[in-house]
Amino acid sequence: MPQTRFVLKKALAMKLKIIVVVNKIDKPDARPAFALDKTFDLFLELGADDETANFPVIYASAKQGLAGLEPDLAKMTDISPLFDTVLSYIPEPSGDADQPLQMLITTLTADNYKGRIATGKLLNGRMKAGQEIARIRRDGTISKHRLVALMSFEGLDRCVAENVEAGDIVAVAGIPDPMIGETIADPINPI
Repeated sequence: MPQTRFVLKKALAMKLKIIVVVNKIDKPDARPAFALDKTFDLFLELGADDETANFPVIYASAKQGLAGLEPDLAKMTDISPLFDTVLSYIPEPSGDADQPLQMLITTLTADNYKGRIATGKLLNGRMKAGQEIARIRRDGTISKHRLVALMSFEGLDRCVAENVEAGDIVAVAGIPDPMIGETIADPINPI
């Protein structure tokens, strides 16, 4: 419960839309109604308004790969109710593809062939494979580089991409020694 409290408190502070998933309903001693009541009480305790406290609820057994709108495993066939709820309730990514390129580097990985790969959400603008970009370091200095690889994601898998736009999660290679917290920006108008 401390982890739930911490995450919920942060989500409420950020005014995020919240979906409650009551997991492990396959356990013999599962009490989904009790868990939901305690969760609702926690929302109220942390100061959620009426709209936020009217959250959608999904019941699930992650271990069995099942989810549903009712706590009845026999009626569940897959986890599509969870995906459907996310698609209908959570807003689309924000950003404007017509604004200058902006991407904050949030994750770094390495590839034996591509070198260091910087990943982040494309906040504004568009990118295409091979284009020139501006790198804005944390100290404010700017340098220009050419992308040698552009990738987007399908689920957890990285896929080669020709074009990406605002709202996409993107991975790029071609920036020497990128650092988390740096910005990839438009080379003409680096903001």
